[in-house]
Amino acid sequence: MFSYNRYYTVSVIKEGECMAYKAIDVARYIVNQFNSPRYAGYSVSNMKLQKLLYLVQAFFLIKRDGEPCFDDKIKAWAFGPVVPAVYHEFKCYGNLPIPEIKSYVVPDPSAPMGVRRIRYQSHISADDREIIDAVLDAFKGWSAIELMNLTHDQKPWIDAYADGNSTNDHITNESILKFFKEELHLDES
Repeated sequence: MFSYNRYYTVSVIKEGECMAYKAIDVARYIVNQFNSPRYAGYSVSNMKLQKLLYLVQAFFLIKRDGEPCFDDKIKAWAFGPVVPAVYHEFKCYGNLPIPEIKSYVVPDPSAPMGVRRIRYQSHISADDREIIDAVLDAFKGWSAIELMNLTHDQKPWIDAYADGNSTNDHITNESILKFFKEELHLDES
C-alpha cells in the first residue's frame, strides 16, 4: 500500500510489492545526486536529466519485470525523450547545470500566497536508489548531446516521434521494455 499525492510520494509498502514514484521525485533525487560528492566533477542539465529519466525507466522495467519507476508519460520530443512536467520544472536553467534542491514550492490554496515551501527529502527507497545510482554511474560522463544521440538511435523514440507528429508522441513502457530486452538479448533462452 502507498500514500500518494500530486506533489510527492510517500511509500509504505510490504516486502515484494512494487510502487511507482512521481517522475519529479526521481528527477529531484537525480539532481541532488549530481550535486553530491559522489558525482563531483559531473553535472546534470535539464536535457541530460530527461534522458537519464528515460534510462532509469528502462532499467526499472528490466529489473522489476515490467514495473516502472514512475507513472508519468515519456514523450518523444525533437531532442529525445522528455517527461514534460519535469522539463517545465527545470527549464529555467536552460542548458546550465541544475543546482542542488534544498526545497521546492507546491500549490496550496489554504496558504497565504497560494503556495507553500517544502524542504526536500527523498521518498525513494534504498533499493530503488541503488537502481537509479547504477544508471547514473553508467552515464554520468555522457553529455546531454551524447545521450540525445543515443536515444535518437533507439526504436522507442524513433517510433513515437514519427516525423515530428506530436499527436501520438508517447513512448510507451511496453516499447521501452521490448527494445531493451532485445538490445540486451534478455529474451534468448
